[in-house]
Amino acid sequence: MADLFVISSNRFSFTYGGKEFPLLKISGIDVQAKTAGHKSPIASGKNAQMSRQTVSTGYYNNQNITIEAVLQDGVKTLYDIFKKGLPATYGGDGKWSGNFSDAAITIFDPDAKEVLTYNLKQCQMVSYEVSEFNVSGDQFLTEKFELNVESVERKQ
Repeated sequence: MADLFVISSNRFSFTYGGKEFPLLKISGIDVQAKTAGHKSPIASGKNAQMSRQTVSTGYYNNQNITIEAVLQDGVKTLYDIFKKGLPATYGGDGKWSGNFSDAAITIFDPDAKEVLTYNLKQCQMVSYEVSEFNVSGDQFLTEKFELNVESVERKQ
C-alpha cells in the first residue's frame, strides 16, 4: 500500500502575470457544474414510478478568488495592477481589456517540493479592500484583491 501524505495549506506561492507575490491567504477556488432536469420528473410509469434524468449543461465560468497580502511600506505592486484596470474617472489607467493575466497557486510539502499547482487562466482584478483600521487592533494591515478567473485547472 502506498504511503499517504496529507497536504498542508500553509506552504504556497502565488504568481500573477509571471511575477511571484508573497501572500497571507488565498480563498475561493470553486468550480461548479450546471445541471438540468433534476428538479422535475420527465415521466411516470408502471406502479407510479417517476423517471428523472439529470443532464450536464456545462460549468459556471468566471468564478472569483480572493487573495490577501500584508501591507508593506513602499510596496504597492498588486494595487498598481488593480489600478491599471480602473476607469480613468475613478483614478485608474482605464486599461480594463488589456489587464488580463494568467496566475498560478503552487502548493509545497514540508521539504519545499512542489506537490500541486492550480493554474488560473485569464484573471483580472475586480475589487480591492483594506482591512480595518483599529486603535486597539493587534493584526497587521492587509489588502484583499478579488480576481475574476475564467478557468481553473489542477495539475499533479
